[in-house]
Amino acid sequence: MISQAKNFCIERHQKQKRKLMNEPYYKHPIRVAFIVKKFESEKKEMIVAAYLHDILEDTETKKEELIELFGKKVTNLVVELTSDKNKVKENKVKYLSEKMSNPKKMSDDALTIKLADRLDNVMTDNERNALNEDLSFKEGKFFSRYKKETEDILDYIEEKRDLSNLQLKLVEMIRRELR
Repeated sequence: MISQAKNFCIERHQKQKRKLMNEPYYKHPIRVAFIVKKFESEKKEMIVAAYLHDILEDTETKKEELIELFGKKVTNLVVELTSDKNKVKENKVKYLSEKMSNPKKMSDDALTIKLADRLDNVMTDNERNALNEDLSFKEGKFFSRYKKETEDILDYIEEKRDLSNLQLKLVEMIRRELR
């Protein structure tokens, strides 16, 4: 199922590029899955969901298709990781902070994947090169704004939610990248 999710991710994100970066979009969920696998190698559903974490939000893929291909548990994780675009437009930091801090809206497994997602988004060239990626690190206004959003979200969830040791480690890794 893991290789099926990776191939599905590549197929569905094939024509997309990451904003401000000259790379195919699918490389991002592959890195997120790599991070999740590094820490949660026994949790197959989490790794699969990491590959698929942006699929509902950024492609024409439907929830029913994910259920059919990957089952309800994986699909539920992907749904938890999918942002409501209208709420994000209103106030992204507030929306994500509240969602990520509430275990009823985002389970521990989904939160771990979301933190791996944020970690990938702030990784430096050296970290990416360790994953065999040759990318230019985001700089300028976009990264400055993203950095502030990330710090605010992390502050909020650390205050409002009991985090696992792994989640605390991911938060620490994100904060180290933001320095």
